[in-house]
Amino acid sequence: MQWAANASAAGFRTGKPWLPIPNNLAGETVSDELTDHSSDLNLYRALFALRSEGDILRAGDYETGESNKDIFSYKRSSAIDNLQVILNFSDQSHDYALEYSGTVLLSSEMTNKDNLKVSTVTLEPYEGIIVRIDKESY
Repeated sequence: MQWAANASAAGFRTGKPWLPIPNNLAGETVSDELTDHSSDLNLYRALFALRSEGDILRAGDYETGESNKDIFSYKRSSAIDNLQVILNFSDQSHDYALEYSGTVLLSSEMTNKDNLKVSTVTLEPYEGIIVRIDKESY
């Protein structure tokens, strides 16, 4: 990925690059992705931030949830927190009923689902979400 579309050598160096630089970099540079809330760069930043908030995603107990050929779900839990991760591996939207209600922490679509209270979620094609399960519901 190039740093900037309008910089010399896409922002890598000041001299002539040894590999060719594509002519059309619109929307495909780090500088573009920094300003795009729904970019892959911002998704990975949000995932890293969520992972660093506590040990639950790194060391929490793991339990496979209800899954099928299109949907994979699992829970990570600790003494103080419970998360559910639901992943849609198909090219179709799917509704998924959570065992417990919760709050969407992150959607791979980087849409307005964040902080939404849910007991059922609609997953877009190839979407993944992370839900913090409400303590009152378990």
